[in-house]
Amino acid sequence: MAEEKRTLYRIGELAARTDKTVRALHLYEELGLLTPVERTKSGYRMYDNGNVERIQYISQLQHLDLTLGDIAELLTDWTSERHSESAMAKLRAVYVTRLEAVKQKRLELEALERELTESVSFLDGCTGCGQQVAATDACSTCSTCVDAQRAHETKPTLITGLLAH
Repeated sequence: MAEEKRTLYRIGELAARTDKTVRALHLYEELGLLTPVERTKSGYRMYDNGNVERIQYISQLQHLDLTLGDIAELLTDWTSERHSESAMAKLRAVYVTRLEAVKQKRLELEALERELTESVSFLDGCTGCGQQVAATDACSTCSTCVDAQRAHETKPTLITGLLAH
């Protein structure tokens, strides 16, 4: 059976393929996060699809708010651990912590989405008063905003914060 030829990339090609800068990839190498699979006779670093996957992994961990130092430590722990159960347990603990943070962030974003939706809805009901005064003065005296129908309406923080002193 013939050996399948793997695709190799120079650093600029890898940068383009992963949407990273060459400098970022050099930094990943300096930190031990990325290792070229080989060097050409002329000294060029060559990378393969495994390196692409590693860069995607690094990006995912960065989206989870891990620093490059955290990622380097995680990978060092992973490669230096003598017992797979212990390595898996450490990795799992990091992932569980990040999962909880993502869940909390999702709740915060959902609350912010509700606030924005309510603010847009409030502003949609604002027909403009036609007053030639500053918005801060107009909103407190505008008949649309202070009429009986809207007077009891709870104004979103993104609205009341504008009107506050």
